[in-house]
Amino acid sequence: MCNFMRHASRRELRSAAAVATLLLVTACGVAKPPLPSELGGQSAPAEHCLDVFKQAIPDADIEITSAKSVNDSVAKATVTIEGTRDVTPSAALARDLAAECKFDHDVLMDFHWTKAPFR
Repeated sequence: MCNFMRHASRRELRSAAAVATLLLVTACGVAKPPLPSELGGQSAPAEHCLDVFKQAIPDADIEITSAKSVNDSVAKATVTIEGTRDVTPSAALARDLAAECKFDHDVLMDFHWTKAPFR
């Protein structure tokens, strides 16, 4: 056992472990940008769906062409997001994208592509 381990207090060891964990999480890119709802306020279902849509393809420059929200009932909503991106015609990537989100009491229950990002 090294000298540091013999003379370090439990508090110092916990601090060192916390710093190492934080560095590891940051270095691995696990930390993601927070959603608006994580910043303190409730996000509307359309905003939340848009966040998930953009985070699903983080490197793509997507122009949102349509965002529609329909309340299926008092507690349920369906959001449809459509967008386009610039890609070469021969690319395996689709130009037009669309996704649908289903919410129940403002909780995202389903996200699926209606126009997938790949051909």
